[in-house]
Amino acid sequence: MTSFEYIVINSNNIQIGNGEVSCISQELKGSITIPNTIESKTVTVLGKYAFDGCNISSIILPDTITAINDYCFRNCRVENFSAPTSLVKLGNYAFSTAFIRSADFSMTKIEKFGGVVQFADSLLTNITFPETLTEIPVWFCKRCAFLENLKITKNIISIGASSFIDCYRLKYITSESPFFIVFEGVVYNQDFSVMHIYPSNCSTELLPTVRSISSIKAFSGADLEIFTLKIKIKNVGPSLFRRCPNIKRIDLRCGNFKSLPSGSFASCPLLTELYLPDSIENINSRSITDCPLLNTLYLPMSLKIVDQEGVVYSNITEVYYCGITDVEGILLASVKVHVTPQYALRKFMGRTPVDTNYQCESSICEFVYPDVYKCQSVAQCGYLTSQISKSFIYVFILM
Repeated sequence: MTSFEYIVINSNNIQIGNGEVSCISQELKGSITIPNTIESKTVTVLGKYAFDGCNISSIILPDTITAINDYCFRNCRVENFSAPTSLVKLGNYAFSTAFIRSADFSMTKIEKFGGVVQFADSLLTNITFPETLTEIPVWFCKRCAFLENLKITKNIISIGASSFIDCYRLKYITSESPFFIVFEGVVYNQDFSVMHIYPSNCSTELLPTVRSISSIKAFSGADLEIFTLKIKIKNVGPSLFRRCPNIKRIDLRCGNFKSLPSGSFASCPLLTELYLPDSIENINSRSITDCPLLNTLYLPMSLKIVDQEGVVYSNITEVYYCGITDVEGILLASVKVHVTPQYALRKFMGRTPVDTNYQCESSICEFVYPDVYKCQSVAQCGYLTSQISKSFIYVFILM
């Protein structure tokens, strides 16, 4: 019988591991089974770091375990995990950077996992949630590059920020929850005013009812090459186009948001052209970062401030500006600035323009007023999308 390092929590309960040492025993290999009792006391907790880095391939837990603490299976080689029915807590980074492929919580009664970042950077391909679950934590599956399927169970009412960012292979999403509606593969909120998750293999247009894009996943990891926004989005979260492997051109001129959050365009290796919304006033720290081929940036007339680190680890060589006033911030000496004939100042962001004859391009935006378009069902939403898009098209000439 395998012996385990453990501590006595109280007169009735045992914790596996002391909560301080990574991997309770380097001798643990292959398949192991955790007993339900030790010294006539019930084993109820897997301690912090208990199997962190352990070379075990599978583990069977008794139906007495109520908590799996922080970092418990981090870097662990367990590939398939079935949670015991008694489990109520899954701690921070519990399976982060682990070799886990499948995680099944369907037999538990968990409502909230009680931690965050549980599966970040793991090899997870499939996860099954219990029907009792009400929340998915923040950063839950960030950078789960092999996750392909996701089922949102019926009682989930909240999904935390960045829960599924950088999930490059997330293609198939279903939802039983009335709070998350899947239409043409894309996940929206109840009234289709918020877009939450855009799957990696998708190319569909956003519904014209959308006014916000949340930070659950947004377009992160999407397999798009060219994206043109055609509706008046008012709010966006961080990591809007984070780690999109094939995106080359992004045109957001139809957007109506004023601030560009951190990480909006991050680690897009093929991105070369970026058009920002005409409404943008602030480019915040690291809004545009690690896009090595990004050489052309189009700045709107509304822009007021570019943070000192607003654009970093990119190779901007050409900046085109549609406004008539200078913008707070300094461009690199190597950047060539193009302005319109209406720009009367000698310098723009510290650089002397090389061209004063730039003509701002026009853009066509489709816009539907919120009070015109109200979806009561997915079917109705699909019908109204086609009908109203035909009837209510407004052309905005962006100068």
